[in-house]
Amino acid sequence: MAETKRVVENLDWVKARHECSIAYMFAKLKTGVNSDVDTRNAQLGPNSSLKFKFKDNNGDGFDVLRYVQGEPRGDTFLYFSRDETAIFVSQCLGAKPFIIATLTLGDDGDCRFNIQYECRRNEAKQEFRERECWQLRRLALEDFLFD
Repeated sequence: MAETKRVVENLDWVKARHECSIAYMFAKLKTGVNSDVDTRNAQLGPNSSLKFKFKDNNGDGFDVLRYVQGEPRGDTFLYFSRDETAIFVSQCLGAKPFIIATLTLGDDGDCRFNIQYECRRNEAKQEFRERECWQLRRLALEDFLFD
């Protein structure tokens, strides 16, 4: 059965769109990613040889780093950055992003992500419309935290 989205009848969409900013959503993404890293490390336990670290880069971006037995290994980090129009996720500073996320105002008046995703395994490109912050975090982090 198809889910019906709630449409707000008298939304001040100009105000809502103004508040739907890259700076706000990037801060929300950063908080969520930091929490995801903490949760994953807690699941792994204190004796695990695998650890993840969240590193804030003074507001310009942030990284998630992977360590095996205290040393960076494999695809060692993900880099999250932004400009005035989009949020980017790449495997290292300066690399081509595998995720580009722009913002949109949903029919319910909530700020969401439109995501262009290039799968790192097979280079297939996909687009996702009106996604929540957790869905963007899952696309960026799932393979990194669980492979």
